[in-house]
Amino acid sequence: MLIIGLVCIVVAFFSVYASGRRGWRDVCVEDFPYRGPTGDVVSGGWSWWPLGVRCEHRGANSGDLLFVEHTGWDLTALALLGLAAVVTWFAVTVRRPS
Repeated sequence: MLIIGLVCIVVAFFSVYASGRRGWRDVCVEDFPYRGPTGDVVSGGWSWWPLGVRCEHRGANSGDLLFVEHTGWDLTALALLGLAAVVTWFAVTVRRPS
């Protein structure tokens, strides 16, 4: 159970890490071209809850900065599953003295 939990956590971590290595702005432009307001993508970043991408757009008409969250509930679920598996393993293997 420990190995499964750690694998889930590592897979979620490396997925977010790989997106960061590509560049968050590039992730916003390439992976989510039609899922934001009209206007240029100014920047991007990671969102920690739920795991995903936060894209910053400049409005085409108003020039205001608009933030759009592209949540990754699948990654969040994977990380939580891994955490639950590690905690369960820890609870089963570490016993309180009687």
